[in-house]
Amino acid sequence: MSTNQIPTAGKNWFSNIQSLSNNTLDFLMDASRDKGDVIKINTGIKTIYLISCPKVTEEILVKQQKSFKKSEAYEILKELGGDGLISAEGETWKRKRVKMNPAFQKNAIKNIFEEMEECVDEFIIDLQSKKQIDLDRTMMDITLKIILRTMFGNQVQIDSEKIYEDLTFSLEHIIKKFWNPFYALSANWNGKNKSFEESRQRFDDIIFKLTNERINMPEEEKGRYNLLDMLIGAMNDEDKPFSLKDVRDEVITTMIAGHETTASALSFTLAELCKHPEHLSKAIEEIDTNYTDNVSGYQLTEKLPFVKAIFEEGLRMYPSAWSIGRIPLENVEASNFSFPKGSDIAIFISGLHRNSTYWKKPDTFDPYRFYNGDNKDMHKCQYVPFGAGSRKCIGNHFAMAEGVLLLAKMLKNFNLELVDKNVNAKAVLTLRPTQIIRANISAR
Repeated sequence: MSTNQIPTAGKNWFSNIQSLSNNTLDFLMDASRDKGDVIKINTGIKTIYLISCPKVTEEILVKQQKSFKKSEAYEILKELGGDGLISAEGETWKRKRVKMNPAFQKNAIKNIFEEMEECVDEFIIDLQSKKQIDLDRTMMDITLKIILRTMFGNQVQIDSEKIYEDLTFSLEHIIKKFWNPFYALSANWNGKNKSFEESRQRFDDIIFKLTNERINMPEEEKGRYNLLDMLIGAMNDEDKPFSLKDVRDEVITTMIAGHETTASALSFTLAELCKHPEHLSKAIEEIDTNYTDNVSGYQLTEKLPFVKAIFEEGLRMYPSAWSIGRIPLENVEASNFSFPKGSDIAIFISGLHRNSTYWKKPDTFDPYRFYNGDNKDMHKCQYVPFGAGSRKCIGNHFAMAEGVLLLAKMLKNFNLELVDKNVNAKAVLTLRPTQIIRANISAR
């Protein structure tokens, strides 16, 4: 199908911009359901090709991935994360991916899981005095603490609250600058740019200080292996070693990619569980049966297939990475669709995951889709919460282990009840709740 034959969604370009600004997720979901799996949206300045089709997704992300580069939207992350894995391209990305891959494989995750589990146990103790929590903020707090603990170990004291504030402000700032030209123009005189520079400098000071301390620390004092050790090890490679800036960029990129994303997915998943007591009771039964005193560490996550299926279903309905942007480096034919060189393509993960052509009752929370091999006939790019191809998220095993662990610990120790069952999502850098998700909490 030529470019001209791809259906056009929306009204005029001005109306489309308003809809994208006011309610991005609903507008794109309605457009894809109304017009089809591959559509065009005119925004005046450019045309966006929205993809909700597994076959076309596979062509772009896997089969013809060398014919595409990441979209310009990823450039905004360089302001904070430099040339980290998310935003790096070409040889820089290849070099970093090769050096970092071993640390994020399943066997390597097992080595840092004890640190992760201890961090979660401390978090559970802190929650015992609470009567009501904001699910999203609570998950944000613990996932950031896990990232900091697994990155730097338990021997250093870090003000996670200040890091949370700086990280949240910095991400909101660079996103607003990208989408809102009025915000970008006013950021110089209203102090926002200055505040961002100060936040970024605090990140640099902390990371460089902790990295140099770790480098100079005697081996017998280091304790457990952590992710920073892996990055420092890459500085000693004979073949294109990491610089101190490379270490800094990957630490911040790991915070960005492994903090808000997992937290959002967990918040939505717990909220859906509260609304589905039949799935909640089965999960608790599995946890009570298999989560015994002699089971700990990574083996815990392997003994909870239904809890794992719950988290997978949460990622289907609420994929943190709701869209993946690509730009063709040449004219590309993909599954009978033509995409011109330089065009803007958005793999719409939220639309793909709720496409009624491929999912039965796509808006229903149903963990059985992923339980006991029920998904064996699924197209390989029908479910891509971590992307696909060589640029698939390097932290997918980390995120799955963390998600299952946190769900298991929460459900084993607490009863949760939503104050308001009306939970909705909005699309910003990641998929986020539109409102505070309050839940009453009590000990089991």
